[in-house]
Amino acid sequence: MAADSAEWTGEIACALDVAKVVRLPDGSLMAGCGNTADLDLLKAWIVAGADTKVFPRKLKEPNSTAVLYASREAVRIYHGDSGVTDCTKQEWCALGAHQAFVTGLLVAGKSAVECVDIAIERASWAGGRTMSMRLELND
Repeated sequence: MAADSAEWTGEIACALDVAKVVRLPDGSLMAGCGNTADLDLLKAWIVAGADTKVFPRKLKEPNSTAVLYASREAVRIYHGDSGVTDCTKQEWCALGAHQAFVTGLLVAGKSAVECVDIAIERASWAGGRTMSMRLELND
């Protein structure tokens, strides 16, 4: 899983070293895009078990906030405005401002890290450094 490390306020990069990819206590991975406070709410909800009956509803910017979650059992996108997309059986999964661009790069054979590097180089609203983590599949 990979992401850039820039945080934006409108068109201004207000931080360039934000941890957008994190390892959760159970070893699963999470990466997010959108409002930082909303991402914190989604992270807490996922750590608490991701009960879709109590999906966080008090997000400040639900239309632009999403989380990509990967565990040994599943890959899902939790959308701030519309619930859950199961990506477990998909070959590629991307989210954020450059979702279509990055998906095209993945289809063309680029790695997640290469995709983020290219987005930082070529696209608006991507910046900082490329951060990545691997999901540990073995004990």
